[in-house]
Formats: sequence, C-alpha cells, structure tokens
Amino acid sequence: MWRTMKIYKISKFNPEDPEHSAWEALEYIDDKSEIPTVLQYYGLEYEYIQFDPIDGVTADPIYAVKDGSAMKIVGDDTYPRITDANEWLINLSDNELLYYMPIIDHNNEFWEYPPEYLYHGTREDRINDILKHGLQPRAETRGISNKFAAYGVFTSADHDTASYSYPVVLEILVSQMKEDGYMPDVGKEEPLEDDTLREMLARKIGYENYINDSYSGDGLSDDTIVFHGIIPPKYIRVVE
Repeated sequence: MWRTMKIYKISKFNPEDPEHSAWEALEYIDDKSEIPTVLQYYGLEYEYIQFDPIDGVTADPIYAVKDGSAMKIVGDDTYPRITDANEWLINLSDNELLYYMPIIDHNNEFWEYPPEYLYHGTREDRINDILKHGLQPRAETRGISNKFAAYGVFTSADHDTASYSYPVVLEILVSQMKEDGYMPDVGKEEPLEDDTLREMLARKIGYENYINDSYSGDGLSDDTIVFHGIIPPKYIRVVE
C-alpha cells in the first residue's frame, strides 16, 4: 500500500533547511531504518517492495518512490542508492534481472496454442539442402543484439517479414508438428525476452512509464519465434 505521512524528527540533517530535498536528506543517513522516516517527512508516496526467492536467491528489497509524475528507486542499503526508475530497470544486468523475475516459459505457452504456420526466409542456394535435411539451428542468422544467444532457426508469423531480406520464403507447418507430437524448444529473441521481464518488473513496482528503445534499430521483432531444435523437411514447403 502506498503511504504518505508527516513526521518531524529525523537525525543527521536539518529538516528546517529549505535547500534540503528528500534525495539530499537521504545522503545524510547512516542507518537504513531512517529511509522511510525521510520519505515520510517529505510527504512522498512510496512502497516498500520485497521479492520472492527465485531459485534460492532473493533480490534486495527496494523503495519505489513517487516523485511527481516520475518514480525513483531507493535501495534498501545503509547508504541508499537513488536511481530513476527507468534507468534502474534498463541497467539491471541479465543476471540481476533473474533475481527479480522468473524466466518466462515461452515454450509451453507457444505449444499450447501454436499458429498453423510460421515463415522463414532463405537463399535460393540453400533450398535443396533444407528440403533434404531440414532447417538446422545456426548462428549465422543472429544479429548484433542477440549474438550471444543460443543457435536457432529464426521464424516469423508474418510472411512479409520473412521475405524482407531473402528471395525465398519457406512455410513451416507448425500445427502439423504438434499433431505429430514433435515440439522442439522455442523462445523469443533473447534481448526482447529480457525486455519483457523488465516490463513485468516495471508493472510489479507500479511504474507505468517504462521505455526501452535500446533495440529499436536492431531489426528485432516481437513476432519472431526461435526454434532451438531441427525442423524436419516434412514440415517445410517453399511458398515463394
């Protein structure tokens, strides 16, 4: 629950000094128990957020503090770190992010209600090999933003997207794969998968203005589905 309250006794700084802001006042404390005292004195709305353990690791609690139309994150530390909420979310490393939010199980979600078709663009000189051996997970289709991701077959729900950089488009019979009980692991492009977790974390802390345009020019698409297993020839046909 968001709290706001006025109190008038705070150690280590002079609350009568008009030049003090809440953020400056926090720099004076040397006991983290005084963090809510400072926030309450300045009439700031805040929520103290604790996180559930994930794989046996619990992330440090935070104070999500409303600052007008913005939000700041105050770390629950002896010497509090104060960060703009959007900056805090973007700067969490991939490993740190997984302390706050569990990995999304895109694989089960995808195969529960798979699309009938997906599309994959390729070169003409690869068609015969693909129709003989299937689509193999490769590194060559990865871009700069996902260069460290696992090998995969990159597909799209949109035919035009698949044909954008390639002269030949292959149609993958996804629903038939499921009917046959062949369901290789699938996922999203890794940077977008991480950003989805950041969006979910933003909602969890009550921050509604999350924006991350780090990948806006990298050709990444939320429509992309990455297969991490072979797509056999029987599920592939040339459509263009």
